[in-house]
Amino acid sequence: MKISTPFLNIGLNTFYQALSRATIATAALIITRLLVTKLGIEGYGRYQVVVIYASLFWFFSDFGLNTLVVREASANPRRIQEFFSTLFSLRSLLGLILIIIAFLGLIFLPYSPQVKTAAIISISTIYFQSIIGVATAIFQIKGQYKFLFISNIIGSFVLLSGVYLILNIHGSLISLALIFAASYLTVMIAALYFVHKWVRLKLIWDIKLVKYLITKSFPLGLSMVFNHTAYSQDALLLSLLKIPKITNEAAVATYNVAYKIFELSIVIPGYLANVLYPVLNLQFAKRDFVNFKRYFYLSFIFLFLSGLIGFVVLILSRSWLIRLVTNSNQFADSNIVLSILAIALPISFILPLLLILTLIFRKEKLLMIIYGIAFLFNLLANIIFIPQYYYLASAAITVLTEILILVLLSVSSVYLWKKHLK
Repeated sequence: MKISTPFLNIGLNTFYQALSRATIATAALIITRLLVTKLGIEGYGRYQVVVIYASLFWFFSDFGLNTLVVREASANPRRIQEFFSTLFSLRSLLGLILIIIAFLGLIFLPYSPQVKTAAIISISTIYFQSIIGVATAIFQIKGQYKFLFISNIIGSFVLLSGVYLILNIHGSLISLALIFAASYLTVMIAALYFVHKWVRLKLIWDIKLVKYLITKSFPLGLSMVFNHTAYSQDALLLSLLKIPKITNEAAVATYNVAYKIFELSIVIPGYLANVLYPVLNLQFAKRDFVNFKRYFYLSFIFLFLSGLIGFVVLILSRSWLIRLVTNSNQFADSNIVLSILAIALPISFILPLLLILTLIFRKEKLLMIIYGIAFLFNLLANIIFIPQYYYLASAAITVLTEILILVLLSVSSVYLWKKHLK
């Protein structure tokens, strides 16, 4: 049976996105083993605090701009240069502002001088990640995720080789932060090189377009901040809250080893949704509801079944995966954390599809409310339960947060589906 070109393109681009994310996650898991072997659980925990602090701000540099520009540019192909140059300008400015905020925030955090110095270096990745985001949006609308994969391969090689060399010399946290920043700088340069095939990015300030993008992206941006922060604040809170019988670094390390494995297991759904988004958006704009429904139903069934299979595989292999990544008996509790997180796997597979459905129906404000509720629940629950149950609480709260989002998104999606697809 011959596979239709749209399905082939969706499959290939999802494959490249999954490979891209898997490359980053695999590199992170190899680095975890290297760090644990050389520095122990607390040394690895300190490195994770540095990385987590910088990555917390990465999500703010998007603030819904990518999704909005992809939606607008896919509906107005002749304005791609204008849209993406404006996106480049906005994200450049936002990235620099966030670096300043992140730097000032370090003053008030109770980290050691060494961790703070390393964190100052790592926050340069906020700008690099912001520009990588612009390139990613261009790859998305052009259906050319293979270039993102190549860029991440190059960056991962720089990170892995750099970490290996540093650990065999002295293992300084500051040197590790420098390599971390250098790897993202490399990805940014490679990605910008590839996008010049389609778009010549330059700083432009069309006040009317800038105002439009900021105004329209605000509800979606706030939703994305709530969403991503809800899943990253647990590790940050583990590094800050008082925890009995265990150091904060050890708590962060125990949780993050399990979370990185869980994160690697959910690379497919988000990327399939990214590829589907411009396709479904165009079909909806053309009122082609037959193909719209067909793509959605097939994707939903595929993702849900994949999530169930992934859950079974992860549960059966969790102990082996923890040993493979750490080669240390210090991470016995990571096994329990991963078992809890695995419960959320089927949910994590279908949520991105419900998210883009809401975006296509232009209900960004509804997403802001849903993810705002989830963020507050996650934050308060972690603050209450981490001091008593630490990483076990964070894992359970992550699952409950996923369930809460699923319920809210499902109810709203059913209502919007009946309203818009008569």
